[in-house]
Amino acid sequence: SVWAALSEIAFAIIELTAETVWRECAGPDSGELPVMIVAFGKLGGAELNYSSDVDLVLACEDGLGEAIEKPVSRFCEMLSRALSDRMGRGSLYRVDLRLRPFGSAGSIVATMRAVEGYYRLHAQSWEVQALLRTTPMTGSQDLKARWASVVEKTCFRPKLSEIALDEISASRARTEAGADSDDIKRGKGGIRDVEFLAQVLQMLHGYDVPAVRAKATCDVLRALSAIKILTGGSAQALIDGYTFLRKL
Repeated sequence: SVWAALSEIAFAIIELTAETVWRECAGPDSGELPVMIVAFGKLGGAELNYSSDVDLVLACEDGLGEAIEKPVSRFCEMLSRALSDRMGRGSLYRVDLRLRPFGSAGSIVATMRAVEGYYRLHAQSWEVQALLRTTPMTGSQDLKARWASVVEKTCFRPKLSEIALDEISASRARTEAGADSDDIKRGKGGIRDVEFLAQVLQMLHGYDVPAVRAKATCDVLRALSAIKILTGGSAQALIDGYTFLRKL
């Protein structure tokens, strides 16, 4: 309940901030914001901590006219500062934009056509995994529908190859190897292990069973239990352990 409430607050604050920044960049008669702000990670799954960063990716309409391109670029630069710059009582959120296509080397905002091409041709296995917990917060219905299509086509395929599974497992092993022995987030048996298991099972079964395509980790585990992918109390044990470690 607390994670969901913190996420609702963050959604509202980010949407209001975006509206305010857009009016400042494009004027009071600017019309609808042509940029889709997509929440990744714990915010995307409505599982935000008190201390979480907010992971955001920005995508815009294809073929923006020259008159609108400059305000859009200015908006994207100002949004992160508006959320993360220190004010009288501190900053609102720490903003991480590195999950965008091509990471820190990529443009801060990409057209939706470029985003679709990136996930079709260039996305690494961990980036496909990250797509599972994403929620568009702003943008037109067309942009949101195209994002949903990218998630479905990228994450939920008829078959997950052994190569993809090996890459995902190797990525998890690297993270674990770099963690301290008391790291309850990244270490062995930690928070990431539960999220990793839930996400891999989603990718294995999500094509045939849409019910497991939830975004929140505990919801995914309950769905996997309902269809007997997780049995013998395993799902509840994982939920209990995950909840305990997240509180801790």
